[in-house]
Amino acid sequence: MAKGVKHYKKDGTVWGGAYHKMPDGSLHTNKTHTKSSVRLYHYGELSDTAKKKAMSQRKKMAVGGVATGERNYRKEYDNYHADPTQVKRRTSRNAARGALIKAGAARKGDGKDVAHRNGNPTDNRRGNLSVQRPAQNRSFARTKTAGKRNSRA
Repeated sequence: MAKGVKHYKKDGTVWGGAYHKMPDGSLHTNKTHTKSSVRLYHYGELSDTAKKKAMSQRKKMAVGGVATGERNYRKEYDNYHADPTQVKRRTSRNAARGALIKAGAARKGDGKDVAHRNGNPTDNRRGNLSVQRPAQNRSFARTKTAGKRNSRA
């Protein structure tokens, strides 16, 4: 059961709720099988009239915004940016930029990134900070265990 794949009732109505897989491999509505469960279909399995109804529903959903793939900034903030660890890191990155501006190594609005050589955004020692082009600073993989893998920084 692939995530992001839409499922439809036989008449072409989009199903957005829970579903379950039957022993024969077919998908049915609801989390567990009940008397009210009905079979679900993928778009390609629908009849031509059901496909027309499904397409009209897709267009209506796209006008609303969420179905078009637009970012939900409120949800993104609540789930990631409001996390106390991320707030601490963001505060530290802002402090690092302020320190480099004060030292004369960076200018406000110069379009450059303040790079932490060891990949730790809370390590604001002057020897660990440098100013780089955004493409150069963001071109190296970061991993939880190894930090920033950057041989040139």
